[in-house]
Amino acid sequence: MNKPKISKRLKFMASLIEDTSSIADIGTDHGYLPLYLMQNNRIKHAILCDVNLGPLENAKSTFLMTSYSAHVEFRLGSGIEPIEKSEVDLVIIAGMGGGLIQELLTQNISKSKSFKKILLQPMTEQSALRKWINENLTECYLDYYIHEGNKFYEIITLGINSEVDYIDIQSISDDLEFGYRVASKNIEEYLRFLNHKKEKYQMIQLKSKHLLDKQNFCAEKLDTIKRIQEHLKGAIL
Repeated sequence: MNKPKISKRLKFMASLIEDTSSIADIGTDHGYLPLYLMQNNRIKHAILCDVNLGPLENAKSTFLMTSYSAHVEFRLGSGIEPIEKSEVDLVIIAGMGGGLIQELLTQNISKSKSFKKILLQPMTEQSALRKWINENLTECYLDYYIHEGNKFYEIITLGINSEVDYIDIQSISDDLEFGYRVASKNIEEYLRFLNHKKEKYQMIQLKSKHLLDKQNFCAEKLDTIKRIQEHLKGAIL
């Protein structure tokens, strides 16, 4: 069977996953990421979970007639509810809002803490999710960034590649919108992300000339971005 054509986002996420025995893919959709990981000898076993039956059926179709079907389980349920404490080495929750990810992990904090590694890819509310992770799980996590098309995706890894070098963004700014600890090898993409944010706040500022509160808010964001950029000037030389 040919390797699945997966998105740049999913391929980048796969590149972050160290060789591991087992994963749980929460909200699995079509199961493309677990299959890709298996075909590249990165994992040996996968539990694919979803709260709806339709996505699970899609994932089953993805694995149908492959040599990996014997190493995959499909479980219906919400969040991490279908898996047991420490049952897998790595939990993946991707493509959901940050608030929903937080809610799923909050349902059973002791179970969330039992997993050695967690990979999160929130689509929204990234800063609030980072704050919650700091307060409830760990401060030892890394941020990664990847752009695909016109969109930037933020990836938060707990226990994954924990020994890699990072830039401590919190030593520059406590605004978690701009990350916490950014992996050094990802710094060029992070700088593109900062430029993307800069353009966003410049546009809001331009459109809200007569709204003083919004002007001040944007000015603070732009000042933070400038300070981070200046600090990182020599990081990619």
